[in-house]
Amino acid sequence: MRISPLIIKLTKEVKLKTTVNEYNFNLFKPVSPYGRKNRNLIITLLIIWFVAIFGFQFLLLLVQKPTPEKTLITFESVWENIKTGSATVQEKMNFVNSLVAVAGKSSVKPENRIILGNALTWSVFSMVSDSESYTITTITRTQNHQGRSS
Repeated sequence: MRISPLIIKLTKEVKLKTTVNEYNFNLFKPVSPYGRKNRNLIITLLIIWFVAIFGFQFLLLLVQKPTPEKTLITFESVWENIKTGSATVQEKMNFVNSLVAVAGKSSVKPENRIILGNALTWSVFSMVSDSESYTITTITRTQNHQGRSS
């Protein structure tokens, strides 16, 4: 079987075309003007994308105003009177409510929970009369003693 000269000529032309049309594109050092335009377009789109996605987040961080919790506002409004001992019963109740709200958060460290517990105990005992305080203390002690005995 003999291969025709036309087929040999076509295969040579195809080989030449594939070797001549090799595309070498380097994004960082483009050679042709088309490559530079393409690179500039890609960089421009990346900058637009970055600003659109992250720019808004940075803007929010810059212009945000911290909003204190209602619990903190309540605590700060009664704290001076609590420190001086001139707080009313309502202020002490607000103080207890703020302590309970903070004690319920999961981010409170264990050593701070002890302080909160002591502050809560002091606040409650300062609101009740001496006879009620004595009764609560007696009941608590007997329950603790019975719990240790069993």
